[in-house]
Amino acid sequence: MKKHLCAVPECTGCLACLNVCPKHAIGVTEGFLGEILPAIDEDKCVDCELCDKICPSLNPLPMYPPMDCYAAWTKNETDYMSATSGGMATAISKSVISKGGVVYGCAAHGLQVKHMRCATMEDVEKLKGFKYVQSEMGDLYQALKKDVLEGLTVLFIGTPCQVAGVKNYLRQEYDNLLTVDLICHGVPSQQSLHASLRHAIRDIEPTKVTYLSFRNHAKGDFCLECRGFKKDGKPFIFERGIDYSNSYYPAFFFGNSYRNSCYQCRYAYRQRISDISIGDFWGLKDEKVHREADNGISVVLVNTDKGTAFYALMQADVHSHRQPVEDAIAGNAQLNAPTRRTGRTRCFRFLARYCSFEAAFRITWMDRILKSKMKYCIKKIIRK
Repeated sequence: MKKHLCAVPECTGCLACLNVCPKHAIGVTEGFLGEILPAIDEDKCVDCELCDKICPSLNPLPMYPPMDCYAAWTKNETDYMSATSGGMATAISKSVISKGGVVYGCAAHGLQVKHMRCATMEDVEKLKGFKYVQSEMGDLYQALKKDVLEGLTVLFIGTPCQVAGVKNYLRQEYDNLLTVDLICHGVPSQQSLHASLRHAIRDIEPTKVTYLSFRNHAKGDFCLECRGFKKDGKPFIFERGIDYSNSYYPAFFFGNSYRNSCYQCRYAYRQRISDISIGDFWGLKDEKVHREADNGISVVLVNTDKGTAFYALMQADVHSHRQPVEDAIAGNAQLNAPTRRTGRTRCFRFLARYCSFEAAFRITWMDRILKSKMKYCIKKIIRK
């Protein structure tokens, strides 16, 4: 029998193969950093090769250079303050819902981050906030296909590799499917997140987590709240900035903890796989726009005619300023090349095979951690 599925280093974890298998012969296993990987049950497999035919790593899809570029943010002040960047994912989602469509996007359910189907404005609220972790797709492809075939306007928002999985799973273009990809640095596993939090908050109960955000304007970069869990008689809120006190955040930003495919990502270039691409507008040079928006600005890359038509319909809902495509590309590393595997990244990944996530991080970054603690102590002495 032929060995199916792409090589492990090339697997993006999109799980399109799991969803297409007619015999449910594909399950999920984990890599050494907890990254999800498909695994075939040889006893159930009938060698139909459907998994190979829809795998995006084995069957790359066409990519599109951006047609237009905009600096944009939502006109809804509540969404602008509670969403991330310029709130464009929320604005696009609400535009689809208002037209009777449905949205598939990523939400946090306690400590589990997974894609969900949204059919109401209330559902869309759950999608707010960056999630610096790979979301679970489960069998959501099947529900999405049903909605598409029934003629609903369907919006899918995800990482480029998840968009590729959806497109290959459907196996043809549909006019009523709009795809939006997030300009992505790379995705750590949920297991990495949970391991890091268990170290930082030893008595945390995952089932009591009521709120999880990786970038919160009002409460700090990383924010987690627990229901019915108190410390010193007060409701427990865990907040952290991008420092060394919680290993997950710096390991993400330094590019240490991504899945293998992220370091050779075929989607980390100016050519895009979706109708629209969104992210932070790091390369914005227009000072007038900077002065207008003081809480974050999204970059919107419109890549297809379908994307152009849709974006034109939502102009009443957003502040939008056309910008040179080159400004966005020059200012965003993930539009130029995948995250590089540095010496420290190799060190971290080697150590993580033999010790905990936390220990691997602290050994890899020992010099930076000591330097950070010394600065903190010196500042404390000066204040006294």
